[in-house]
Amino acid sequence: PFGPALPLASLLLLPSHPLFTTCLSFFCATEIMSQELHKWSHMPPSEAPALANALQKLGLTIPRQQHNKHHTLPFSGNYCIVSGHNNGWVDGVGLCRMLERAVYEVYGVESNSWKLDEELKERTLRGEYRPVK
Repeated sequence: PFGPALPLASLLLLPSHPLFTTCLSFFCATEIMSQELHKWSHMPPSEAPALANALQKLGLTIPRQQHNKHHTLPFSGNYCIVSGHNNGWVDGVGLCRMLERAVYEVYGVESNSWKLDEELKERTLRGEYRPVK
């Protein structure tokens, strides 16, 4: 969602240090690429670019089957959308559930997965963040 507008705005609106603009540009470029990699995990192999299929086969980006778990009940994890390499520890400590609860408590916005799974919402609000096995 950031794209090139944020680094350009930092150049025009803020008398910032070149290192700040460089870091901001790098952040925006990698954020855009992460969304592209995520999009490819939703595309059938026949519609995805050859590069996407190769990166998935090499295990450098998240394979379609593994990513699909994050869209399937009981929504118990698998939220790392670029490579999936961090899913183990992120799910193990319940990091995404903790963040969902924090967003809910601060802004009153419910996670989409809560709307589909009332039990998940109740567990999260009780502080039970780790996935149910």
